[in-house]
Amino acid sequence: MNILKTTLLILSIFLFPQIGSAYYTLGAQTGSSGYNGDTYGSSACAFSGCHTGSTLNGGGGALSISVLDSSNNAVTSYTAGATYTVTVAITHSGASRYGFQARTVDTTTGASSGTLAVSNSTTTQLDTNTSYIEFKNDATGSATSSWSFNWVAPSTASNSITFHAAGVAGNGNATSTDDSAYSSSKTLTAGSTTTLTAPTGYSATVSGSSVATSWTAASGASGYKVYYGTTSGTYINASTGVNLGNRTSFTFNNIPAGTYYLALKSYDSSGNLSSYSSEISVTVTSTTLAAPTNYSATVSGSSVATSWTAASGASGYKVYYGTTSGTYINASTGADLGNRTSFTFNNIPAGTYYIALKSYNSSGTLSSYSSEVTVV
Repeated sequence: MNILKTTLLILSIFLFPQIGSAYYTLGAQTGSSGYNGDTYGSSACAFSGCHTGSTLNGGGGALSISVLDSSNNAVTSYTAGATYTVTVAITHSGASRYGFQARTVDTTTGASSGTLAVSNSTTTQLDTNTSYIEFKNDATGSATSSWSFNWVAPSTASNSITFHAAGVAGNGNATSTDDSAYSSSKTLTAGSTTTLTAPTGYSATVSGSSVATSWTAASGASGYKVYYGTTSGTYINASTGVNLGNRTSFTFNNIPAGTYYLALKSYDSSGNLSSYSSEISVTVTSTTLAAPTNYSATVSGSSVATSWTAASGASGYKVYYGTTSGTYINASTGADLGNRTSFTFNNIPAGTYYIALKSYNSSGTLSSYSSEVTVV
């Protein structure tokens, strides 16, 4: 390239440098985020002398903005002082080069709000006016490209905040007349005025098929949710959690054998969630306690001799009785028979009785009922 051609090429770079030229590291011109109050207004860079392949958002593709919290959940409101991951993505069939610029605007004051921060210095950079963040090297890809960066919310959550972003999709031929420009915006409402902290000191103790957990309360929390899974960092109930209420300990019973990963979140009276607590892993080696089998009874006068087959892992058995099938007078407690496989009841009044057993283990965990037997 001779000097004259090089000079002309540099002079032709206005808002977004010609995507795919040798000068893509310049980024975008300040004020081309698509915000109406910017230097270049809502037209972003879709005008004569800049990128004119189509009207703004008329190229058949799209630009999108997503905002995720520290738990990778999409948000519609923000918490004061919290850090969020913002992703700007462009899709455009046939494009191979892309660029963007973005900013935030307080919808009440019109000023920038919070702090934009680079999370990948290879692909993004702050503009000379640090209210803007933009591409650093033009992105390559077939039909789509995206950039992610961080945004730290303002220290006080009072007004709604809008993210504005504009971008260009080009074919890399170093001309601007066949590029396509896109813009979009996303608004977050003001949420909690303080950042809710996660509970600390999360720990667990395994006893048989029971897992006893405890933690230290988080300031401002109205309760806690537990998240669990069989792979570290991936929780089966990540979208909802299980509400444990406002407590600092909880015991899970009858847990199947296996290794589990658990984490907590605090929530406040408005339903705002904290980030995850530290994760703990627990390994349960015993399975759910089985009920005794082959329960039978033989009546001889006023005596009833009963026997059964032992249940694996059982430390003893309890008997439940009543005069109506399925309804036991001592259902809340049972009568402890100890660790045996037979027992004879003496001096039983005349009548028809229904009896069933439960196994229990050394942790006091109970099985389900055995089959019921009838004695007359």
